[in-house]
Amino acid sequence: MEKRFEPYLTKVLDQAPRLLGQMDRNPLSNTYGCFDRQYWHYSVSDFPCSRHQEAVLTLALLYQIKHKKNPYYKNPKMKEWIRAALKFWMKMQSKDGSMSEWYPNEHSFGPTAFGVYAVSDTLLLMGNEIGDRDEIIIHLKRSADWLMKRSELRAQNQECGSIAGIYNVYLLTKDEKYKKIVQEKIKIMKSLQHKDGWFDEYSGADIGYLSLALFYLTDLYKKSKMAIVKKIIDKSVDFMSYFVHPDMTFGGVYGSRNTEYIFPFCFEFFAKGNASMIAKHSRESISNNVCVSPFSLDDRYLAYITYVYLKSYLESNTLRTISIPPYKKKLVKEFVDAGLLVYSKNGTYIIINYRKGGSFFAFVKGKSYIDSGIEVESNKTFTSGVLSNHNRQFDGKTLEVSGNLSVLKNRTMNPKRNVMLRLFQMSLGKSGRIGTFMKNAFRNKMITNVYDSDFRFTRKITLGNKINIYDEVKGNDTIKKVFVGTKSSYIYVPSSRYFQLNDLESSHTEVQESKINKNEFSLTRTIG
Repeated sequence: MEKRFEPYLTKVLDQAPRLLGQMDRNPLSNTYGCFDRQYWHYSVSDFPCSRHQEAVLTLALLYQIKHKKNPYYKNPKMKEWIRAALKFWMKMQSKDGSMSEWYPNEHSFGPTAFGVYAVSDTLLLMGNEIGDRDEIIIHLKRSADWLMKRSELRAQNQECGSIAGIYNVYLLTKDEKYKKIVQEKIKIMKSLQHKDGWFDEYSGADIGYLSLALFYLTDLYKKSKMAIVKKIIDKSVDFMSYFVHPDMTFGGVYGSRNTEYIFPFCFEFFAKGNASMIAKHSRESISNNVCVSPFSLDDRYLAYITYVYLKSYLESNTLRTISIPPYKKKLVKEFVDAGLLVYSKNGTYIIINYRKGGSFFAFVKGKSYIDSGIEVESNKTFTSGVLSNHNRQFDGKTLEVSGNLSVLKNRTMNPKRNVMLRLFQMSLGKSGRIGTFMKNAFRNKMITNVYDSDFRFTRKITLGNKINIYDEVKGNDTIKKVFVGTKSSYIYVPSSRYFQLNDLESSHTEVQESKINKNEFSLTRTIG
């Protein structure tokens, strides 16, 4: 038997006490089995977030993995806690089968889809060791039936999660209607996949969420062996290969949702060519604590996705036929639909998103540079670094991006808003249709809606052994401050803004006041 890559397991084992500490483990408690510590322990939340219950799959895997460093293997207490977590998940289910994540009566697609996957996969793993199996399956069918009638096209990783979950329900029930809907949904996903291999994440390509979509698709392929799924995966893996950085990080400011992690399961499972190359980088990154992984996740996301690393561990073995990473080649590659330009030559590697105002990651002469765009403080704050239809010109050497700066959103919850939301959700919001309307309204406000300002910007990036960047802004209002070279995220994305080591290398620059002429400025920089 080939040796598995142990850090995928040991990094999770290091965090297992923190994960179990989030669970109410008192069998006499009304919230026994709940993983939302904010709800059952601190009492600062008035409802439990259903997504925390996805931690049950991590517990099930720890229960099943035999390893000398794993104290949870076949432990009777662990089996009892798994059962308690499953029962609490059933308590959280709405009558229509949907689940809530951020507020009561949310009727949300994502938590329903991911919950179905985690709970159904737990049952598949545990077999007859779960005594309430039949009752849990009834609840799973209720959620799967709700998902069958709906789709999630703006964050398509969620649709992939629902497909994998529904297929698990088919395996548990042998009801052909679930297999049929999976086949129909996969055909739709194939039609939605962009020609370059990515899926929409709020109108753009995002590396972390694409790797999450690939986790669910690969799990589906492993169980179903559907040829159409393999074709989808292959295109996505080839696309992903361009976004492995020389410093062993992934994704970031040029992605539509700014995520900086990759989930390695798909690449470990296929472990050939580009998949093998990405797996190799993932291994080096997690071994050296370079990337976002279990040790850097907050409690919320630790509950959501830790099981991915355990499944990656189970698939890992000796890597073969490793392809050459694009950053070691000479190339200029453009992904037009995504707005991404990749340039590699003589040790310089840069990825630019011109739909995000020229946001980029660059690696020049052994150093990383991250730039989210131009930030301007005037009567409000503005940025070039959000997805928009900016003008773009590229002559093979210089990329020019121009457009309007967008107004930065910086809205936080306050008591008045919270009370109004709760009153609405406990009345009209109980309706599934109205709840869905509200969910979409929140997403539009916090994520997709972009409000242009009167400030115009131009960014020119000239490529070579050194990279020259020229930024210019002109407007009607007085400019107070300007920043470039910052690493920032301007939309609400729960799984972004984690710390990683290359944050320490930020080339954050405040433009000198002498270079600002009332309502305009220009600046030239060279990196490398």
